[in-house]
Amino acid sequence: MRYLGLWLDPQLRLHEHTKITASKASRATKALRMLGNSTSGMNQLCLRQIYLGAVLPIATYGSIAFWDGKSSAIKKTLEHAQNKALRFITGAFKTTPIPALEIKVSIPPINITLNYYTKRYATHTQKLDPSNPVMCHIPEQHRENIPIQVAPPLPCFPPPPRNRVSAYLIRQHKVKAKKTMITRLIHMAKHITPDTERINPHVEPPWHRSKHDPDTQEQIRLYILVNNPGMSVKEEWAEDHTNLYDEYKNDNDFMFIYTDGSLSYYKGVHRTGYGVAIYRNDTEIASEKGPMGEHVKAYDTEMKALEVTSRLIHKIVNNMDTPPLKIILATDNMGSVNGIKWVLHPDMI
Repeated sequence: MRYLGLWLDPQLRLHEHTKITASKASRATKALRMLGNSTSGMNQLCLRQIYLGAVLPIATYGSIAFWDGKSSAIKKTLEHAQNKALRFITGAFKTTPIPALEIKVSIPPINITLNYYTKRYATHTQKLDPSNPVMCHIPEQHRENIPIQVAPPLPCFPPPPRNRVSAYLIRQHKVKAKKTMITRLIHMAKHITPDTERINPHVEPPWHRSKHDPDTQEQIRLYILVNNPGMSVKEEWAEDHTNLYDEYKNDNDFMFIYTDGSLSYYKGVHRTGYGVAIYRNDTEIASEKGPMGEHVKAYDTEMKALEVTSRLIHKIVNNMDTPPLKIILATDNMGSVNGIKWVLHPDMI
């Protein structure tokens, strides 16, 4: 059965998986012969780089799931595929010792590479959320006091009844249970370095503003129109905005900006466009408009208007001797306004 690129067998040893990946890597190595050989074509440095970047990941795919650090069958299978690549890259004879080829092209033995991948994944676990299933199945002694939300059920291997089997079989069962407990995940967990700094990938992104940011305190306010079913407040908001504009239209500290997008059909042609107008001291100081094409949606025209607005604001503020202290932006793009609302802290709305 194949699941997430891994070929699973009934014993979950993944020997068949390594045979398949090694065969794919060998075919990829043969395909590299089109790029050159020992006398012409691509040099050894480029062939080595292609092998490390394209062929080796094929052979070692899912190594964290099948490599336990000592499986000779898996090591032998993958070594056979890598040895073919080493001979092709160097152009050496089949009788050349493999350790010499590994030194020549600076490619470590496959078991060292697999151990490196295991240790790298162990380091990567320090970026996983404590509720991640991988973290939940790592033994406590390797989690460094990292709390987990729900402890997973541990595997249970009850011994057989003593009155039915001999003591020898009971001892054999205990030894087998002990070996079964050493899973690939526990093998990886042993490589977790103690006191490693943990990185939480779900911390607040830098573009999420907070009420504690000094550059946004008392500087950004959003006024979102709230519509009730069967009741429109557009006329009320329009009247309030008109009164606001009449009150501050001659104030040099205020700048009013209006954006809009349009979508219309004229003689069977789909027309879209955007427009921006900026006023200060009751005078239009900047404006811009333009078409967007027939395959553009209305939302995109609104977003284009806001993008042009940000560029014009930056230009005006940097070029004016006395830039405005307050900028009032009026737009009917509720989607973008709600996006800004999601970025800002609730206390800033």
